[in-house]
Amino acid sequence: LNWLAFGSSAGFVFPGPAMAAAWLQRLLEQLLEAEATAPSRVQRIDGDLIDRDPEAFRARLMDVWGLAEPPDLAWATAMGRHPNGEPVDFPAGAWRQYADPLKTLFEPLGALAVRLGYPAD
Repeated sequence: LNWLAFGSSAGFVFPGPAMAAAWLQRLLEQLLEAEATAPSRVQRIDGDLIDRDPEAFRARLMDVWGLAEPPDLAWATAMGRHPNGEPVDFPAGAWRQYADPLKTLFEPLGALAVRLGYPAD
């Protein structure tokens, strides 16, 4: 939803929600397959953790990247806002507001989210 509403820094452009959902489904399936095949080669970092628990996010980055010093997260939090101060993405969990109208698209993504460790609802 963030990319459809706000665009993506990587320049992803989707003609609509169905194409975006199909792309995300393929990506997540590939991630889960890679993790099952070679778990030591896949490191997940929960991007929402920066808002929920910045210290845990910092610790996870240190662990994954083998950093000796905690990273400065000012750059990451600054990227979450436009220069005018408005957010550049929805808050974590905002997708639930669209769950009913996008139910058909979200259904396969929900199953993948559960496999990734997110709650079913």
